[in-house]
Amino acid sequence: MAVFFEHPMIKTAFAEGVDVKVHRQNIYNQLITSEQDTLELYRTEKENIIKLYRHLDTCDSVLNGLDGCLSSFEQSLSERISEIHEMQREAKLKLVRMQNHQKISEELSAFLNDVYLPENLTRAIARGKINQSYVQYLDAFSAKITFIETMSANDVLAVKEQKQVVKDLITRACEKIHKWLLSKMTSKIKSVPSLKKRQGPLQKYSSLFHFLLKHNPKNAEEVVNKYVEIVTKIYGIHFRHYLDQIGKMCLEIADKNDTIAEPEHKNWGFFTPKVLQMKKKTPVYSLAQRQATISNLDQPFPFPNTPSSPDAAANAQKSKETHEDEHKHPFEVLFRSIHWMLLELIHAEHNFCKNFFTVDYTERLFSRTLNILSTYLGTYIESSYDAIGLLIIQCVMYTYQHSSLISSVEGTEIPNYFKSRTPEIQKRFSFLIQQHKESALSADPDDLGEINFCGGHYVTRRYAELLASILVLHKEFPEALKPFSIEKEMKPLRVAVSGLLGKLGDLLSDQKQEKVLFLINNYDVILSVSSERCKSNTQDTQHFESLLVGLTDKYVNLQLQKHFNGIIQFVKKHAVPDGAAGEGLQISVQPTCEPRVIEDLLRGFAENDYWKNRIEDINKEIMKSFHNFETGTMIFQKVLSSLFEHYSCLLDIIGSNTQFRKLRDSKFYIPKTELTYMMRSFTSFL
Repeated sequence: MAVFFEHPMIKTAFAEGVDVKVHRQNIYNQLITSEQDTLELYRTEKENIIKLYRHLDTCDSVLNGLDGCLSSFEQSLSERISEIHEMQREAKLKLVRMQNHQKISEELSAFLNDVYLPENLTRAIARGKINQSYVQYLDAFSAKITFIETMSANDVLAVKEQKQVVKDLITRACEKIHKWLLSKMTSKIKSVPSLKKRQGPLQKYSSLFHFLLKHNPKNAEEVVNKYVEIVTKIYGIHFRHYLDQIGKMCLEIADKNDTIAEPEHKNWGFFTPKVLQMKKKTPVYSLAQRQATISNLDQPFPFPNTPSSPDAAANAQKSKETHEDEHKHPFEVLFRSIHWMLLELIHAEHNFCKNFFTVDYTERLFSRTLNILSTYLGTYIESSYDAIGLLIIQCVMYTYQHSSLISSVEGTEIPNYFKSRTPEIQKRFSFLIQQHKESALSADPDDLGEINFCGGHYVTRRYAELLASILVLHKEFPEALKPFSIEKEMKPLRVAVSGLLGKLGDLLSDQKQEKVLFLINNYDVILSVSSERCKSNTQDTQHFESLLVGLTDKYVNLQLQKHFNGIIQFVKKHAVPDGAAGEGLQISVQPTCEPRVIEDLLRGFAENDYWKNRIEDINKEIMKSFHNFETGTMIFQKVLSSLFEHYSCLLDIIGSNTQFRKLRDSKFYIPKTELTYMMRSFTSFL
């Protein structure tokens, strides 16, 4: 009922207030009318309806016939499908059989091909000339050998029949290869260039040695031994030649007399050759151009001005050198050249042995050469008096020890060759520094020539150059020189040099001032050279900096006492350094003197521009006394600064005491601001 009442028509009827009975009658009347109209329509269309019925009956008969045909076709089609399925199954079986047959045929063909030795292959291996074609035949033969060895365990008749043939052919091939390799290892190899020329083409035939090594290890070992014998001999001759060249081309930098405190021209006479005099001008104590030897150590460094091989040495002997010394070089230059050559040859031999022999024989190849070089280098180290040269050699050896060229033979004795020199070099370097120290301690100041307090002594310059060179090398190669304990080694020498400079200063006539000037100039030389060569703060530089500061303060006090002694002594009596501020002076005791005493000090300072004239005198004296302009300027600034502090303290004493305050009205009283302004005309120290 709820659904009924929800119908739109019912809702509309109730909404409009329609009478249900009347509405029902109207509906009924409409239905009667519709029925009558429909019957009338059927009566009118009767003929058409009959035709339509007959037509439908005919269609039904046709459709029944068609259904029969389709049923028959469906049955026939089902039979054909069954036949097709059967044909597909048979086709698959035939395809599998065909594939199996083809696979068996291919495997059989491959087996026969791998087992069978063609006549051209047999003939080429047994009697053919060794060339690139022979290598190809040998590779093919090696593949067949591997296959036959693999199939031997399967008890195959064809394999059994071929085993003896293969064995005989292997024997003939090994004999042929063995003979050929020995001939290549021995003929026309007389020098390193000829060896390198032979190694290039020989690497293309590495498979020959691999074949020989696999099937006849004894003959292969003989080939290796012959190669090691020949190459060891060649490298021995090669490096002996260059060591002989070192003897002719090596420039002697220092001898036993080249210590820092050795008097100049001690061994010179009227007939002293100029060659010896020129030798003394070589950089015994400094790096100078020698620093180029330790730059770019990872780059090639050819041997200078010499024939490239022992074969060319005879031609070089024919031309006589007119300027022999001009073509000589420090030992470390020749040393680096030879050892770079050694690194390149080691690297090349390592690659060749690994590629050709499959085993690295580099250690065996260079054992004799390393012994030759080790003996030569040991002799040089024991007899060398060149401390800088020894450090350069150590830097080169350490760098080459960790070179990428040597990393390929890590684990052999070759890297130990570079490492084992360190104790010898360190011991000799320590001995030479000890010699320098002993020379400074035992030197007689009277034998060291004229002493000029305005410049650095030649002993100082020697020490400064030696120290700077060592500091440069230590800074650039800290790990290489770590075992040398540089600062520990240099400390006794530093003390000895300081003592010797003090003795030299004692020889000056005016020891009070000239000695101070002498020491300042010499310490300044040491620090200037060290800072110019190497910007590093070491125990040596700290030591001389502290000495220089103390001496400059002493010199400043001497100048002030010389020209302004009254003010200086008065202020020192009544003031102390200001410990809290760290600079300036602080009044400690109020003076009890009469005001006229202080007025006399002011008059003496200001009258007739006394202080200005004295400052100009001090400036002139400083400019004449110090060879280093910067040092002189620094000391002059200290003089002005100290003078300003003492005068300012005097003014503070005047201002803090009532009985002296009237002195501020004196014409000789110069206020701080005015004094500061006037001092700026001399320097910008404030």
